[in-house]
Formats: sequence, structure tokens, C-alpha cells
Amino acid sequence: MEKDKVILFDPKKKFFKFLKYGFRRYFTFDVYSDLNHFEAIMNNYSRVVFVIYSENILNDFIRISQKGVPIMVFTSEPEIFEQLKEINKVYLFDISKVKSEMLSELKSHFHLMS
Repeated sequence: MEKDKVILFDPKKKFFKFLKYGFRRYFTFDVYSDLNHFEAIMNNYSRVVFVIYSENILNDFIRISQKGVPIMVFTSEPEIFEQLKEINKVYLFDISKVKSEMLSELKSHFHLMS
């Protein structure tokens, strides 16, 4: 069985290891911190994950989200959560939770996307 490919934009690369080790049985992950390269190849993946740490990254995300690709957004910033609630095809995920809670929610979410 071939694994789904997930592309992850994570400038700090904090969540790459978390996702890779939590879901490596189901997905193949590629991580990028260079937005230009990420944007050019993101349509080649079945799932897109975008980690937003600040307003600067939020502006980049808004430009990319207009391409119509379903994207999962990780953030711990309440202001960013509020700004993104209205965007279609975006699944918001709070990364301020404990790891076990995040794993449980992500397993449910990834199952629903299959």
C-alpha cells in the first residue's frame, strides 16, 4: 500500500519530527522552510500542512490559500486563529495542546480526510 504524501511548511521545523514519528506508518512527509519552493510543488501532494508562528507567515499563507488546495494550519496564536476561521478549505489546529491530545485529534482528522 502506497502512503499518501504530505508537504509541510514549517520555518522552525518544530513539528516535522512530531508528525513524522506520529504518522510515519500512514504518510510520507517532506518539510520545507523556503516558501517559494513550497508553493511551486505543493500541488504534487495529497495533504498540505502549514505552520504559522507569526503575522509575517500569515500573510504568506493567505496568498497560498487562494490557490484552492485544502490546507491544514497549525498555530498557537489566538489572533491568527480568528483571522483564519473564515477561509474555506482550511482546517485549523491548535498546537498549544499537549502532545497526546494533539496526536489523538490529528489521528481523527487524518482518518476523516482519507
